[in-house]
Order: sequence, then C-alpha cells, then structure tokens
Amino acid sequence: MIIKVNLYFKILLYPILLIFISYTELSKAEELLPNHDFQDYLEKDELKNKEISENKIKNKKKNRSERDKKYKKEVMNKKCNKYTTSNGENLIQILRNKSMTPIYGIDGSLNKTLQLNPNLPINNYTFKDGEILCLMDSPSKSEEKNQTIKESIKISHDQKTNLNESQNFQMVYVEGGIRYLRLIENDSDTNTSALLLSRAMISAEGGLIQKWHPKFQSYFGINYAVSQIMQSDTSIVIGDSIIRLTNFFVGGKYFFLPYVYGLIGFGYGDELLFRAVNSQTIQVEKMSTAKLKFLGGLTMYEYRSFGFYGELAFLLNTPYNNEIYYSQIGKGYEAALATTYQGTGWDFRARIYYTRYETTIPPVVFDYTEVGLLLRLAVDLEN
Repeated sequence: MIIKVNLYFKILLYPILLIFISYTELSKAEELLPNHDFQDYLEKDELKNKEISENKIKNKKKNRSERDKKYKKEVMNKKCNKYTTSNGENLIQILRNKSMTPIYGIDGSLNKTLQLNPNLPINNYTFKDGEILCLMDSPSKSEEKNQTIKESIKISHDQKTNLNESQNFQMVYVEGGIRYLRLIENDSDTNTSALLLSRAMISAEGGLIQKWHPKFQSYFGINYAVSQIMQSDTSIVIGDSIIRLTNFFVGGKYFFLPYVYGLIGFGYGDELLFRAVNSQTIQVEKMSTAKLKFLGGLTMYEYRSFGFYGELAFLLNTPYNNEIYYSQIGKGYEAALATTYQGTGWDFRARIYYTRYETTIPPVVFDYTEVGLLLRLAVDLEN
C-alpha cells in the first residue's frame, strides 16, 4: 500500500516540476528585455537589415555612376563610331539595328564591341538613356567606303569608252611621232653583212575610229613618214636623199575582259630595204608589202581617267614579188607600253614601242629593228 502511494506521488510530482522550470526560464527571458516586448525587438532588427541593404544599393549606384563618368570621358576621347543609347536598348539589339553582322563568333561584332568597351559586362547588357557606346564601323559603311574607293580607282570599260550598248560613236584621230630604224643585211653565201641606220623618221597619221559596241571598235588610218639615211657600211649609197613611206591601216579592237583586249590589224604600204650593187655601193629603195599584226593588251593600272597598258604583238609580212626581190614571209614581234587619258568627248594616248622582224630574200636575210614614240589625239564626232 505504501509503495503504491509513493508511485502515485512521483507521477503527480514530475509535471508540476516541469511547469515550474518552464516558468522560471520565461521569467529570465523577460528580464533581458526589461523595457521592450519581443515584437518590438523583431521590428528593429528588420529595420536595421533594410537600412544595411539600402546603403549597399546606394554605394553600388554611386560607384557605378563614377565608373560610367570615367568611361564616358575615355570614350569621348577615343577615335571610334560613337553611339548614344536610349533607355531599354540592349547591345544585341543595337548591333542588329546597325546591320553589324555577323554578331557572334570570334570575329563577330559583339566580341569586337566588347573589346572596344571593356567596362561592359559579357551578358547582353541593357542600357539607360544617354550612355555612350563605342562601335566599330558597320559593314554598310565599310562597303560604302570600299565602293567609293573602287569607283575612284576602277573605271569600267563602258565608262572608259563613254558608251551604252545602244549607242554608236565615231572619233577622228591624228597621230604624230618619231622613230628610228636599223636595217642589217646578212648574206649567207658570202658570209657578209651590211648595216644601214636612218635618221629620225617623222611620221604623221590620221584616221577614223568607229565604236560599234562597248567592247568592240574598228579603225582606219593613213600614215606618212619621212626620213634620211644617217649611216651605212658602204661609201656610196644610191637612192633618194629623202625617203618617203606611205602606209594604209585597218583593224579592229575587242575587249575580252574589262582588263584584257585584243587587236587585229592589216596594213599595206612601203617597206624600206637595200641591195648591194658592188662591194662599195648599195642601192636603197622601197617595196610595197602587206602586213598583219596580232596584238594582245593588258590594263596594268587605272585611276579615274588615266590608264596604263602593256602590249605584245606578233607580226607577219607578205613576200615581195618582182624581178629583183622574191622574198619569203617575214615574221617578228612588237612590245609596247601605252598610257591614255580620257576626257569628255576626247582622249589622248602616248605609246612607246620596240619592233623586231626579219624578211628573207635568199640568200639574204633582212633584220629590221625599230623604236619609236607616238602621240595620238582623238575627238568625238557628232552623230
């Protein structure tokens, strides 16, 4: 009976002790906040944290503003394409509006813009109103600059000839020049040779140029040249003291490419030659012959109305046929450099050339060498 009473007493005593201990701890906690309740404490802690956050935001904005001012000053001093942003614009949007493609990649406009603006974050940054952005030249502007340079340097063939495909122009030209001739006779039977040098040969030529098409034109001309013998290997020279040579020319010129052209020319007229009468005397005379020229030309340089060209030609001469001379077909070549200037309704050409060809009259071989300078002025004729 006594044991049961003790057990009941313990069971009732333990809850009473727990309630007492809890009340004692709560009293101690209230003593720590003698003048404030717990709700006030939580509100103050919240206000303190909010104030710290606001100060951080203010400091961040202040640092950002100072950095932006410093960068804006650096950008204004940079030599680049400056762009003033509007509120809400982002970098990708600006690059697309400027047609600065491709945007992505190592060589893309985004990477290059970030290099020009090291203060920008790598992500697609959104700008505020009035920020200064340093941009590279857009492709449209670069293409426009390149096109302007090309137009100032490159002159198309249609512009060069002042033609449209439907137009048909004629030009009259006059050409004058000076040339020197060296003629060597080699006799294979006697193993002898003779040399003849001319004085400066003054030539004048006039003719007509017909422009059928921007790529094709034909020409017809008459050339008249006058010269004298300056030097020979013999003591006596028989012949006219003044040598007069007349030649007729006709041909066509075609542009296969804007910078490559070809010319075929046919000429008929006087050719200078001589024959030995005896060991001390030569007979200088002229013979008529037909001549063919196959020429190829290359435009080496063009700037505005000025052009510079290189030319190379293969030459053929028909045989002489009479009771004294019975020759074979003559062959040779010609190399030339020419420059032109295109004006409004006129053009000017200067040409320096070197010609070398042979004509065989068995057993004699005639070796011709000729150098000369020609100046030509052509003027448009009214339709």
